[in-house]
Amino acid sequence: MAPGETALPEDPVGLQCGDTMRPAGKVMLALDASVSTVKQALASGADLLVTHHPLLFEALGPGNIHSPSGEAFVKAVQGGLAVFSAHTNLDASPEGINASLADIVGLKEREVLHPTGPGLYKVVVFMPPSFLETIRGAIFQAGGGRIGPYSDCSFATRGEGTFLGNETTRPVIGSRGQREAVGETRLEVQVPEERLAGVLEAVKKAHPYEVPVIDVSPLKGKPQGVGIGVVGLLPSAKSLGDIAVQVKDALRQKAVRIVGSPGRKVRKVAICGGSGGSLLPSVYLAGAQLYISGDIKFHEARSAQERNLSILDVGHFAPERYGMLRLGERIVGEFKKRGWDVPLLYAKEKDPFTTIT
Repeated sequence: MAPGETALPEDPVGLQCGDTMRPAGKVMLALDASVSTVKQALASGADLLVTHHPLLFEALGPGNIHSPSGEAFVKAVQGGLAVFSAHTNLDASPEGINASLADIVGLKEREVLHPTGPGLYKVVVFMPPSFLETIRGAIFQAGGGRIGPYSDCSFATRGEGTFLGNETTRPVIGSRGQREAVGETRLEVQVPEERLAGVLEAVKKAHPYEVPVIDVSPLKGKPQGVGIGVVGLLPSAKSLGDIAVQVKDALRQKAVRIVGSPGRKVRKVAICGGSGGSLLPSVYLAGAQLYISGDIKFHEARSAQERNLSILDVGHFAPERYGMLRLGERIVGEFKKRGWDVPLLYAKEKDPFTTIT
């Protein structure tokens, strides 16, 4: 649902602690990997805690082992609790936080607001035809050949290769000191940057040649359809005030903040759950009339007002908590498809802010 390679650089997603070989008979879902949620998971008998915000944003050491995150980490390890986090990779997922918010307002014709994702490379390998499936399988196993929601993607062609080895070589085919012409297969795959080293190592291990011929070329742009936030159209124009009430009720919020006239009719909407101020340039570029996000600062709001962009600030906690609840529904559905009898529990969490009305 949220491949780790789609996370932003330096975002420590994935397994935070725990043994991947240990069975998980019960799972708990939470927004934060806090001391409270770790305690709840242990008390419930859960073996795995899945969170949105990572437990380890920084390495633990003598200076911060007694911090809240350090205490949560120690409790999890001592209790045998595995913690797994999906952060910006879940934000970028078509089944993630932003998609859940877009579902509230029925956003149509969705596109990525701010393209991200890792750099991409084209890897080309030349080999004897009989080794095609072995090397292709090694590449797929190492994480190569993924394009969007598709895996095991490649292209292969036949041709003729020539070589002449000097007296120090030990050719697999032919003799040294003699020019050889042999039938070969050219295999092409796309590989994300963080998988490149592993793919090259896998090719070298699987390849029969003394010196494998491997071409690596960077590809321009980002993976299609991968990024933070969404932008799209409402089924029909709607007032900012009506949208604010609709979203507020869906998120069970006491109050939300808006920039712009409540009566203004809008149709093109951009969405980014969490702290979305940094994406405002992308919102302007997309030509959105309304931006639904959280943690918008005063000067960001003023700039939006001057650019005639309406804003609906729904805070940080509520939309991400809502997205995690929707994620839980999808996880339960996947458990059932696989025939896994694994209970999924939800941690009790509260917004650190209290609204006084």
